[in-house]
Amino acid sequence: MAYKINWKSDKHTIEEVIESLSRDAADYTNNRYTVKKNMDDGGSLVAVYAERDEEGNSPYHKQVLNNYMGWRCVWYKVPLGYVKDMLEPDE
Repeated sequence: MAYKINWKSDKHTIEEVIESLSRDAADYTNNRYTVKKNMDDGGSLVAVYAERDEEGNSPYHKQVLNNYMGWRCVWYKVPLGYVKDMLEPDE
């Protein structure tokens, strides 16, 4: 009970967050990207994986958000081809 004031109850469902962020992430990158639920030592989070370009430049062209619809949001920069080959191999 002592930490109840620290808990946020305004989180949307992960499905809503992934659907919305999958659309909105296009405003941050022109490169191929995907949005997935992930976890680390801090708990659950929503992750955006965007591929670097052929020269290895950052895929993001504006400041990214660290909180989205109540979820912690991590934006990864991955090598060219990573999304297709590793994160979405069946598509």
